[in-house]
Amino acid sequence: MSSLIRFRDFLKEGKQVGLLYHITPAENVGRILIDDELKTHAQQISFSRDKRFWIVTGKDENSDIRFVIDGDKLSHKYKIVPTSGYKHKDHEAEERIYTKAVKPLSKYLLAIEIIGKHLTWHDLTLLRSYLGKHPHIKISSTVGALPIALRLKDLL
Repeated sequence: MSSLIRFRDFLKEGKQVGLLYHITPAENVGRILIDDELKTHAQQISFSRDKRFWIVTGKDENSDIRFVIDGDKLSHKYKIVPTSGYKHKDHEAEERIYTKAVKPLSKYLLAIEIIGKHLTWHDLTLLRSYLGKHPHIKISSTVGALPIALRLKDLL
């Protein structure tokens, strides 16, 4: 019986979701980092399985930050619901969580990707502080011709 118990220790329970992405404009970044949560005034928070989802659907004009989320871990606490109904049938990759907040965000956050040019010095200072508290979170930038990996000291 002890070998059965050991085998169970290696099983991964829960839904296999993979990576999820949440895009937000620069104006929301400060609040998200200070509160360590994604929150909404609506009843849902949107994610995507496709990191280019907002570009394909034409919703990228205010996209400055892409949060990379551990969907497997997120699914242990929140029910993730696939959403469809867009005119771009080949790109129905939206997922929703019907809740007002995901907190603490740092528990589920794997990486922060800078994808827009509207971040202020204040946003970058908050980002630096947040990464200092949560060193497991990676950061990168796709602003410019090539993606550039950033280190914490680069945000000083």
